[in-house]
This record gives sequence, C-alpha cells and structure tokens, in this order.
Amino acid sequence: MGSQMQAGTIQQIRDGVITEGPVYLQVSALHPLGKKHKGVYSDGTDSIEAVFASTVSQLIESGNISNGCVVKLISFTCNLVNDSHKLISTECEVESAPDAGTTEQPSVKAEPKESNIASPTKENMPSNLKVEDRASSSPIANKKVKFEGTGSNTPHAVRRDSESVKTPAHPRIASLAASSRTPQPSPSEQPTPAPAGPPMDSPGLLVGSAKKAVLPIAALNPYNMNWTVKARLVKKGPKRSFSKGGTQSTSVFSIELVDEQGTQIEASVWRDLADRYYDLLEESKVYYVSKGKVKPANKTYSSMRNDYQLHLDSGSEIEECPDQDTSKMQAKLSIVPIDQLSLFIGKK
Repeated sequence: MGSQMQAGTIQQIRDGVITEGPVYLQVSALHPLGKKHKGVYSDGTDSIEAVFASTVSQLIESGNISNGCVVKLISFTCNLVNDSHKLISTECEVESAPDAGTTEQPSVKAEPKESNIASPTKENMPSNLKVEDRASSSPIANKKVKFEGTGSNTPHAVRRDSESVKTPAHPRIASLAASSRTPQPSPSEQPTPAPAGPPMDSPGLLVGSAKKAVLPIAALNPYNMNWTVKARLVKKGPKRSFSKGGTQSTSVFSIELVDEQGTQIEASVWRDLADRYYDLLEESKVYYVSKGKVKPANKTYSSMRNDYQLHLDSGSEIEECPDQDTSKMQAKLSIVPIDQLSLFIGKK
C-alpha cells in the first residue's frame, strides 16, 4: 500500500516545510460537499481533514479516487480554519488502488491548542485562597471560596456574572474570563484590511514583487481572506453606476480572470476601487489580486464555471505583475458529448 508514503509528511505540511508536490497520501472517509468533496488524508501515522476542489471531485465521482487508494498530490494548499488545518487538493493523480480488505478509516486527530494560562492548582493559587469544591476542573472558579487570614471569619462568595467577574480569584483567571466573553467574528464578518495600493490620485498601478506567494484560483475558499492570486485579465466589462434611496452613487464593474492552471473566476470591483482602477486595468495583462472576499457564485447572473466569485472593494489590492508571460494562462477546455451540449448553453 503506497510504498512512497512517508510518515511525518502531514506534520511537515502543517509546519510549512512541504508546500508543493508531489506527496503521497491515502484517502478515506470520502463524502460530498456541494459540488466538492471532503475526506481524510493519512500518511500512515498522522491524518488531516481533506477538501477536494471541483477539478479533483470529478475523479471521485468517476470512481477513479475511492476510499483506501493512495494519491499523488501535485498541487495543494494547507489552511488553518478555526484552529484546525485543512488540506485543499487542486490537482492529484491516483498512485495505487485500495488494498483488498481495507476497511479501517482513520479519524482526524485533534490538534493541541497552545495556552499559557495555567489551571489553578494548589501550587499556583494564592496561599490565602481555599477552594471548597475541587470536583470541577474548569479554569474559571464558579464555586464558593473563602479567604483565610483576612481579619474576617465571614466567607466571601465569588460568582461568575454575565457582565463581569465581581471578585476574581486569581489574576490569570480574571484574564481568561474576560477573553472568554469577547465575541469572535465569523469569517464573513471580519473587516477587510486597509488598502495598501496606490492613493486615489496615483498615476498608475503599483508593480508587485516577482516573488509573491500565490494561491491557485481553485484553492480559494470563503474561510481564507489573506490570499493572493496571479492571473491574466481575460475580459473587462463596462463600469456601471447606481444609487439607492438618494444615497451617493456607487460604481461597479466585472472582470474575468484565468490563472496558470487554467481555472477561471469572475470578480466584481466595487466603489472607490472601481473608480480608481477601471481605466488602468487592461485586458490580456497579468495582475496580482489579493485581500478580497470569496463568495458563492450567483449562477443567475454568472456564466463562469466556478462555484465562487470574488468581491473586491476598498480593502482589496490589485498590482501589475512584472512577469507578463501569459503562455500558460489559457482557460481549460472540457470535452462534452454532443448529446449534452444543450446543458452548456450560455455557459463558459
């Protein structure tokens, strides 16, 4: 089974030591996720949650990739989502079929969460603090405590209130209690970073570095907002302006992009960014696009064969790429049987 699989590969991917293929991993626990699939990758000793891009999902739907087989990952990216790593596969090949009788499916191991807050114990609690109920292992004291040697024999109750901790038992406990009440924004609510592009009166686009770390378009997902893609601008639509309820006019236009893997995606450029860049962007040129929002594509208005589309606003960045080689940036062509052509009318 997978003679080229090596133990420790997954941990090296998590640590960023391995960032590109080929690597060899075993597949298990496959299940559909919309037009994509999820599963688990294993290197024999460790495992990680796997997300298969739509291009790889076609191999799963056709039966070429199944539970237990070993695949050669050629192109992939590893993202940290909600304290858990996910390995997103954008290109892979079947290395070997499942072994006969292989039924065991490894589960994803929980990753340890680092914490520098010590739980209150006899050693690290203040000497005058006595916990009457030691059954709870929670780091937040929600039990009655009493202070000895304070000049009073009356025990003082410490309780956890919905607004604040009235009498914190320990400075570190108070710090943890405060952090646990701080609301954490979901990925869709996180503000887009401030723009680092040219100012409004800039005469042209910034030229980006030739050594930027880029993701393939197929690896984009709504949970990762810190991304950069390198793509050729295939088509630029007309700029439109509209206003609602007498508010200030808003500008928007659409562009179509394709990367070196031949994956296409549509992007909407909004507001200040639309006014700033519309006359500067040129079709057939290569650009770095980053820090936009990845949203599900609205198939009613988009004919692009991609499950996502990009939303670029004032916090996004567009830079001209110094390398203008477009020889590999051509849209992939799919072979379609003649009797199924009607299903692709109006699509690209």
